[in-house]
Amino acid sequence: MKSLVLAYRHILSILVIIVVIGCALPSSESNENAHNETLNAILHEASEATNKGRYEEAEGHYLAALEKIGTGEDHVLSRLHVIHNLARIKAVRGKISAAENLYLKALALLEDHPGKDGIFLDGLIKTLGSLGNLALSQSQLEEAAQYFERIIQIKSREPVSLRSHDGTLASTLAGIAKIEQARGNTQYADSLSNRGLGLKMYAQGFELYTHDDFERAESMFRRALSIQEKILGVNHVDLAVTSASLALLLSAQNRYTSASPLLMRAIQIYKTHPNTEYELANCLFRLAGNLRQLSQHAEADRTEQQAKVALAKFNNRDA
Repeated sequence: MKSLVLAYRHILSILVIIVVIGCALPSSESNENAHNETLNAILHEASEATNKGRYEEAEGHYLAALEKIGTGEDHVLSRLHVIHNLARIKAVRGKISAAENLYLKALALLEDHPGKDGIFLDGLIKTLGSLGNLALSQSQLEEAAQYFERIIQIKSREPVSLRSHDGTLASTLAGIAKIEQARGNTQYADSLSNRGLGLKMYAQGFELYTHDDFERAESMFRRALSIQEKILGVNHVDLAVTSASLALLLSAQNRYTSASPLLMRAIQIYKTHPNTEYELANCLFRLAGNLRQLSQHAEADRTEQQAKVALAKFNNRDA
């Protein structure tokens, strides 16, 4: 009996030790939370310093943040964010070589990552643009041209109707225009610059439209159309994209009579351009909807049938 009591006391003491040790050691989850809180605090300080023009202080914070971010797959986006901000600070402070090295580091990270054609594609475009602008600021025309050309190649793989929404194509064309101007190709530079200006107006209009600022969005779309009509001719795909977006805006305000001619214009342009079956089908479906709102049901039926044919061609092309 005595031995049994001793054994019980021994087991109890071991359990007490285990409990005490377990309480003394923080969990991995709490460690991670504390780490994230520290990192977020550093990034907040870096952002505050940047906004107030204290770039040396901001640079120190971003360097500290970079040391704290892990190197695994889960931390790639965080590292890219910090690297970009740090590179921008370096460039502002005149440390061009250091900024370039950081952007190249980001580029290598993106190119080596298997997700670069998915959620990392925007980061790739952003990095190429930063490298292009940095090279251009140093009059490194060939290097800048190569970076900008890669962006054009990436954007060319996107659907026509989506290429111009974010302003990337506009800013890239503006960069190429500066290169051509420096090379003495003034006429070509002007045409690129003007097209870029039209796309910039379009991108601003689309941004306003997404925030339901219809009046200002319409003004921007019409300014874009005016520029595009003057410099691109009547059959350029940019005109189709802008016309279709303006028609979408007008339809959202029940202005179907004004929207329908714009859709017809976009449809006629898309019919003459290859690989635009999806955009053609989309415009035809929208036009059919507008015609129904205007009680033109027979014409709406014919237009909807054309839309289905165009959509079938698109599906067969991608099959």
